[in-house]
Amino acid sequence: GSLKKRGLPTFKLPNLSSKDKAPAFVEELTDQTVVVGHLVTLTCRTAQPVTDVEWYKDGVPLQSSERVLISSTLKNYHLLTILVVSAQDLGIYACVATNPLGSASTCCIIKKAEIPCCPSRPEVAQVYKDGALIVWRPVESNSPVTYFLQYRKEGEEWRALTLDISDCCYSTRSLCEGQVYSFRIACISKAGMGPYSEPSAGVRIGKLSPGHVGSSTAPESADASERGFMADLHVEGGR
Repeated sequence: GSLKKRGLPTFKLPNLSSKDKAPAFVEELTDQTVVVGHLVTLTCRTAQPVTDVEWYKDGVPLQSSERVLISSTLKNYHLLTILVVSAQDLGIYACVATNPLGSASTCCIIKKAEIPCCPSRPEVAQVYKDGALIVWRPVESNSPVTYFLQYRKEGEEWRALTLDISDCCYSTRSLCEGQVYSFRIACISKAGMGPYSEPSAGVRIGKLSPGHVGSSTAPESADASERGFMADLHVEGGR
């Protein structure tokens, strides 16, 4: 019995205290980069239940419809889902939570995902006995991107080396010593894959000019391009 008495106040305290506080967001909206025609969900969370939640786009109130779904959960999550994004849906969104003690708001931007631009040609920062360290400059993009790297042995076709690279460098130890390789890269976003870079100059695995020091960052000049590998970000092994 005493255990139950001790438990009851502990269970009720959060609910009692939540009534005495103005709304506050513990998880804010975050910007979204979307592909037109796809689905997007905006999510935020308040610290406690609120009396009223309203959504706005560019300052105009939003209502649920066949294409836009607005909902809240028992754990104080508030969601706005656009089932099929159109160009008219791009803009600034806000969620405003209200109770008798006040209100709070959070906002984000929905923007269109763009096909990435062409990367600069990759360069070889270091050559190993059985591989190389390939580096390149980052591509400017309005959304997160990854890189796809391909290699080509002299006289052969392009082959995929690796997918989903988030950094601007890649080290491989799976090449044949004494063979000449080149590389090229492409950049991939939600909207798709951009054009290939120019291939790097061919480099012979296992041979490195004296004094050439490897680096894990993009080089400051194009001098190393003469020793670079062709990097290709072609998902299907493009030509």
